[in-house]
Amino acid sequence: MSEPLMIGLIVGGSVVVLGLAFLLFNKLFLSKRRCNKMLHELQTKYEYYNALLTGQDNSYIQRLEIISRTNLLYNDIHSSYYKRSREIRDGIDQNCQELIIELGNCIDENRIADFKTVYREKQGIVSQYAELVNQLNTRI
Repeated sequence: MSEPLMIGLIVGGSVVVLGLAFLLFNKLFLSKRRCNKMLHELQTKYEYYNALLTGQDNSYIQRLEIISRTNLLYNDIHSSYYKRSREIRDGIDQNCQELIIELGNCIDENRIADFKTVYREKQGIVSQYAELVNQLNTRI
């Protein structure tokens, strides 16, 4: 074999090996890191809206309750906001918590394919939760 052909085969082989090593590294490590980042963003969004619901909105509802004790016209307003707040908290909030726990378990158990599937299917739950909390917050 000629020397340039031998050098070409060596360089080509090393490029293929490096390419495979990169793909393997990407599959094993960067994929899990990306999933952790996606979970963190979802958790941050959930925690913000949960704090808004349990903090500020509940404070507003308590104020409406105090006002409704002296002014009966506010009694219906208070009960409608209280009911909506409770429905959001007991229904969708619980689903969001379960989703975040499930995604965290997928990462802990290195089930990245399951993580991506569950994330793709259920990420809308947190968006719906955010929308409902925003609607409640802007109407109070």
